[in-house]
Amino acid sequence: MGSIGDNLPTVSVIIPAYNSAHWLPDALRSVQDQTYTEWECVVVDDGSTDNTSEVVKGFLEEDGRFKYISKENEGPSRARNVGIESSDGEFVAFLDADDIWLPEKLHCQIDVLAARPEVGLSCCYFEIVDEHLVTVKTWQEVATSSAFPDEIHSEEFIRCFPNNIVTGSASAAVVRRACFQEAGIFDPDLKIGEDWDLWYRISLNSAILQEKRVLVRLRRYPKQQDIDAFLWNRAKLLKKVRRMIPVVQTRSYKKYLRHNAFTEAFDLCLKHRLLLKALRYLGQQTLRAPLRTIGYMRDRVSSFLRNRQ
Repeated sequence: MGSIGDNLPTVSVIIPAYNSAHWLPDALRSVQDQTYTEWECVVVDDGSTDNTSEVVKGFLEEDGRFKYISKENEGPSRARNVGIESSDGEFVAFLDADDIWLPEKLHCQIDVLAARPEVGLSCCYFEIVDEHLVTVKTWQEVATSSAFPDEIHSEEFIRCFPNNIVTGSASAAVVRRACFQEAGIFDPDLKIGEDWDLWYRISLNSAILQEKRVLVRLRRYPKQQDIDAFLWNRAKLLKKVRRMIPVVQTRSYKKYLRHNAFTEAFDLCLKHRLLLKALRYLGQQTLRAPLRTIGYMRDRVSSFLRNRQ
């Protein structure tokens, strides 16, 4: 497939960037290295205070397919939306500023979307790397802990919630632009789960297809997190989900989601060595659901002892 219309690009790549100068060159070079060349890349600077603009300037000077937009800081959802509204491609791909694409990514996913008009979103397998691009988790290791169906419709989202069954982060996704007319764009009020929310809305009218190849490297590195803010933002997501998916209103499901939120918060506290806060969450959850919490802690201890052997 070539360009459409008046030499417009076939695919628009949207990169939200906030204080990303250190990682951004790797992301931009991975776009330049794509075997599929009919693209434009819109970098949306979300109010950075570092030299992100200078990094992008160098790419603008050497490759006219790059565009740069600067705006006040409002979060990645709003930045992605600005990119969507400021771009022209028939398909829209997303790439976080600290992630990296493999060279054949766009070619593989655009081919799928062009061949199957009922597919609104293509995603792909991934691997996790550290800040130095050393692989810390292969796709095979990721796949053993989660189930990712090859083709996804809204029923799979409901059955598997709160797990995200679309592989990868937003960096793995390529969306048919027409889907935004039916599903809308990213919800700027959501600070976590904004991709899950949009993918679910897309799945109501279109299929989602998983490309069974590793095409993205997701960079994960130590970052301090505000655990209380994480839980508050997660609660906002769940409130919206309850309006969209009736089954989430049931009492048993609410208990399950509350326990799921506890385990995520507890694990984050341990990861960042916030032991007193971890104990606080453990105490609160034990009072709410003692048997479930005891079972969870028993499993955690058993897993810890197995790993020590």
